[in-house]
Amino acid sequence: MSSPGAYGAGMAGGAFDPMSFIKKPQVITRVVCWLFSIVVFACISTGAWLVLTDEKDYTGDAVCQMNADDNACRFSVAIGVIAFLACIVFLVVDALFDHFSNIKHRKYAVLSDLVFSGIWTFMWFVTFCYLCDAWRKTSVGRLTPKGKDYEDAGDIKAAIAFSFFSIPPWGILTYLAFRRFKEGVSAEFSPSQGFEDIGGGPADGYYPDLGQEAAYHNQSFGGGNAYQGQGF
Repeated sequence: MSSPGAYGAGMAGGAFDPMSFIKKPQVITRVVCWLFSIVVFACISTGAWLVLTDEKDYTGDAVCQMNADDNACRFSVAIGVIAFLACIVFLVVDALFDHFSNIKHRKYAVLSDLVFSGIWTFMWFVTFCYLCDAWRKTSVGRLTPKGKDYEDAGDIKAAIAFSFFSIPPWGILTYLAFRRFKEGVSAEFSPSQGFEDIGGGPADGYYPDLGQEAAYHNQSFGGGNAYQGQGF
């Protein structure tokens, strides 16, 4: 059973308002993360690979320009693509969130957002450090026997910069998801969602009349005989 406002959502079944949806902090931040991820994997895919077409032994081969470390290029592209797809998925979830009638579904959606955003904040930090280290070790003329110079270094620098720029917005998404999760859990276990809704409360008609039992104990342990007057 859900309640209005659970985990930051409106009442289930309400009409979808595009303007209100666009103005949500998590939606704005997620769009920023989505754009940054495009910049990173697009720059690496188009500008970080050097095709060695004029070398006898390397004709047609492609080498990552960052210290000839192909893993640096592949890793950053993978992080960017996964972030790109995840942003789309969570944007769809954000759009449908108010229509989740089950409070557990809302809880799992917010918890998934919290976990993934936290992990990807860290992954973008790792990506930035990895690319910086690979680019720092890169020296012009090291890739080929003929000392072919690097090309499109601007794309690599842009990818490194935007991998760094991606850390704060993903951190913001983590914070927003944590705040929504914390508020949702507090609301889920608040008195208004618990036993207060049960009519009469547990005290009505539940506790037995303790008067007779107290009288019995007084007679038994207060020096009197509980069976006086019965011939014993």
